[in-house]
Amino acid sequence: TPQDCFACHQADDAHDGQLGQDCAACHTAAGWEQATFDHSQTAFPLSGAHLETGCAQCHLDGVYQGTAQACAACHEDPAFHRGLLGSECAACHSTTAWSPADYDRVHIFPTNHGEGGASPCQTCHPQTLSTYTCYGCHEHDRAETESEHREEGINDFQDCMRCHPTGEKEEGEGEED
Repeated sequence: TPQDCFACHQADDAHDGQLGQDCAACHTAAGWEQATFDHSQTAFPLSGAHLETGCAQCHLDGVYQGTAQACAACHEDPAFHRGLLGSECAACHSTTAWSPADYDRVHIFPTNHGEGGASPCQTCHPQTLSTYTCYGCHEHDRAETESEHREEGINDFQDCMRCHPTGEKEEGEGEED
């Protein structure tokens, strides 16, 4: 007579053999429903908000082996940066929470050059990440901006970052086209 659970209960296996034959790794003879599973022993250890996510939310239709591990497999790329940043969500986001993003690790322009620390993405990128404006924080009187730049001999001032790569007003002073 077989001594392992699977030998007798193979037909009752809700996992269809995807988790192997060692039922005792998660279940006990005292109660089949009191199952425990240590996800940290898998190729996808859970952390942050994933710890509170129900199994069925990721393992659709009872599929366990081969479940995609990329963020984009479960989370849609927000329209705000859709397609612009690739699939490395973890470069800015963590499993703790989608917001706030920690984009200072990958962002070229210093996001804390003003008062109050890092700004949200939408401050500089109001529509999409592919365009930017400095006027989310800085006043913009087109005539005044044009006059100040022309006084300095600067005729091309549409791209603020060209002369002010760190956001400092003084770093662009006196430069000419």
